[in-house]
Order: sequence, then C-alpha cells, then structure tokens
Amino acid sequence: MADMAIKNAPGVTVENITFSLSKSHRQIVSTLDSNPPVNTCTWQHKSRYGQPIRNFTDNNQTLILPTVPEDQRYQDTGEYVCTAENGIEGINGQLKQRGSGYVSSNALPVITTDNKDNSTQYGKYGKSTKVYVNVYSIPKYSSISWYIGNTLLESNKYTFKEEPAMVKDVFYGVEVQLDGYRIT
Repeated sequence: MADMAIKNAPGVTVENITFSLSKSHRQIVSTLDSNPPVNTCTWQHKSRYGQPIRNFTDNNQTLILPTVPEDQRYQDTGEYVCTAENGIEGINGQLKQRGSGYVSSNALPVITTDNKDNSTQYGKYGKSTKVYVNVYSIPKYSSISWYIGNTLLESNKYTFKEEPAMVKDVFYGVEVQLDGYRIT
C-alpha cells in the first residue's frame, strides 16, 4: 500500500511584536506550514493604513531589519507581510499565500513632516495666539515643553491642548498617514 501525502498550500503566520528603543538587532519571524514544505517568503512593509513602504530582498522565514540609528527606528512601525508559495493552490484559489503581523517600534517622539506647512505661525503681540504642532510618538510622550529659541516658556502662563490626530510623516522615503497627536 502506497503512502499518500496530503498536499497543501502554505499557512503563513507572522508574529506581532514590539521593539524597545534600545534594541538594535530586530527581527520578525514567520511560520510557514505546508506540504511540500517551503521555507522562503517575500517580505513587504506597509503602514497601518496599508500604504506600501518598502520591499525586502531577504527571502528567509526570519526577516532581520536593517540597522538604523535610534532616532529613525520609529519608521519600522507597521504591518509586515510575508508571501509564500509551494505550487499548491490554497482554498482561496491562489498560489501565493499571505500572512501579516504588526510591529511597533518604540522611539522618541518626533515632530512630523506635515508641520513644514506650519513652520512659520503668526500672532499679534500681546494677544492670544495658537501654535499647532503635529507629533508622532510610540509610546505616547510623557511631557511637553515649549521654547522660544533656547528659552523655556513658563508653563503656568500658557495653556496646552492635545488631541489625537491623523498626521503625516516620511517612512523610508514614503509619505504615510499615522495616528499621532496635535498639540496646541
């Protein structure tokens, strides 16, 4: 009697992970379950809202993120998609199967690039003036300080307001929408 092996398309899962600010060696792991086996996949990095950011040439099950300075690691936040195939169609009728996980990369707060439109804001001397700044921060910042030049403004003289806002920044050369904050 012959052995019958059941063939199946890859099941692809990718772990969700949060990287600390100090962790410079960062990797994302996918699990590929199939017959015949496959141990390679193509990787893509997308924003929380599905905007493609970058594709990787590393086709291993474990994606090792390129080393970047601490002040740029926040750009690694997003969805990581692993696509694998072994020649067998999945129940979706497709040869290529996908799995994804979400990566949060803790980093220092950044003033986002969409502030360039408001880089100069005006008010009338002696009158109340609102100054707006968009910020992206994971985890959320713990304090806010405002300066004029190198002079710290006295917080008891001013009121501050913060609210969640959709902000824009550039991740690896691609403008993306982010969940951030508007500070007034």
